[in-house]
Amino acid sequence: GGGVLTTDESVPLPVSIEGPPLPPNGLALPLGVNVAQSTALGVMGAGWLLAIVAIQLLRRRPARSSMDDDDEDESGDDEDKKDLPELGYNECRLDGESKVNCPSCDARLGVPRGSTPPFRFTCPQCGSKIRVVD
Repeated sequence: GGGVLTTDESVPLPVSIEGPPLPPNGLALPLGVNVAQSTALGVMGAGWLLAIVAIQLLRRRPARSSMDDDDEDESGDDEDKKDLPELGYNECRLDGESKVNCPSCDARLGVPRGSTPPFRFTCPQCGSKIRVVD
């Protein structure tokens, strides 16, 4: 059988339909710079990682430096203690806050106002006589 074959050609007809705006695929930065979504996510992830590492370093460094300061303070305290004479029975020294520790009951006590070492007073906790020295 002999059939008939026909071919028709037409001009392409462009059709555009207005629809809701699509979300952007990436970032639109100032000055007309556009960044792809995968690049933007990689940069954001690297930024978060850098921030976490920086916070960890900042948290650890003061701990090390304060430990070094404590070591220096302890060695300085040892030298100060060597310079001071030994305390006798029921004797104690004023600390920087005008307070003493009772040698008998180890209570922390405030000294009477206007008192300058050497002087004596009675511990209100245990009743023992305390001599405060320089």
